[in-house]
Amino acid sequence: MKLAIIVCGKSPTTMPGGLGSYSYNIAKIFYELGYSVHLIGYGDKNDCSELKFGVLHQIENPYLKLVSFGNFLIAPRITEKVHAIISKTGPEEVIIFGAAIWGKVGIDVKNNIGLDKIKITTIASYFTTYKHEYEGQVKGAPIADYGVFYNVCLRMLLFVTSLYHSRQEQNVLDNIDKIIVHYNSAVDIIKNEFPDINAEKIKKIPYYIDLYDRASERHPGNLNKNKIRIVTICRHDPRKGINTLLKAVKIMRDAGLEFECIIAGTGFFRNKHIQLSEKLGISESVSFPGFIKSSEELLTSSDIFVISSVEEGSGAVSVLEAMKCGIPIVSTACDGIPEDLTDRETAVLVEENNAQSLAEALQLLIEDKQLRSILSQNALIKFNKHFSFERMKDGLNSVLTDHT
Repeated sequence: MKLAIIVCGKSPTTMPGGLGSYSYNIAKIFYELGYSVHLIGYGDKNDCSELKFGVLHQIENPYLKLVSFGNFLIAPRITEKVHAIISKTGPEEVIIFGAAIWGKVGIDVKNNIGLDKIKITTIASYFTTYKHEYEGQVKGAPIADYGVFYNVCLRMLLFVTSLYHSRQEQNVLDNIDKIIVHYNSAVDIIKNEFPDINAEKIKKIPYYIDLYDRASERHPGNLNKNKIRIVTICRHDPRKGINTLLKAVKIMRDAGLEFECIIAGTGFFRNKHIQLSEKLGISESVSFPGFIKSSEELLTSSDIFVISSVEEGSGAVSVLEAMKCGIPIVSTACDGIPEDLTDRETAVLVEENNAQSLAEALQLLIEDKQLRSILSQNALIKFNKHFSFERMKDGLNSVLTDHT
């Protein structure tokens, strides 16, 4: 029996996060390749459920409030779970696939002498690094919008990350068998931070995402509308540039434009962004539904998708979801996003941290229905051409069968 264990961090069905949804699709690919699949993530309780393509294990994580710094505290429990699954199933071959830093679990399991007779291959997929992400947090948190306290806290977290998380990632990258990336930007980020990495380990393969419903009681609200709807779906982090989006909304409202803006997603800074919308006097134009069940439902009922990030590392899952749904996109041109989107062809791209440029791009699409149609059609065509399940499956299979 061939066994694939995918470790994703946050549970892909009960918690928000790009790595969870990414790992969910990776699990489906391993199933199609003939593996018995177990998908492991953490949440607010222990749970086990059957999926069409395998088994989903959720590990209770009491360290949720510690965010990324709690990952290394819950990792031993996940490692124990992986070891138990392997011991119980008795496979001939095991792939342990970790999303980013969760590649550490595969390394720890492989080093267990009790499993030395089983062929274990460890793989980590990388989109960015902790350091690069926290640099984006600092860049996206000006004192004027977030206050001195949060700006200083994020700078301290960046400092600790550089000392601690980066060492952990160095260990993963040095000891993992193979590293998968989907963007050239990810390769650049890894090599810039870890110049001594064995570049032969890095394998770039095609990418694909799928839309599926999460277990959430929250819905985006009444989706019947009589105004142009602008929507974004993201975690409430400073690196996502939500403060810039809110300022752009203010500019457009002051210009007399009629529209509504939905900012879906959860995160530590959600309340801060609600407060900023109140401070700007745009509460009537913006809603914050939190963690929603169906991103597809919200996207297909909207007119424009916007992402205002200052850091993504690679591309953004939500951008691909918008492309797949055929909704016109306005985006900043940060990190790997220009690898997916071309200005005035598949989206309107703007510079980061520039509310005026963002407002002008959104106004352009609000007023030009024909341009919205052209961008959405081109984006959908590009998605169907470049982001297929079969292409990603073939790419992953080539990595698995490559013995170099």
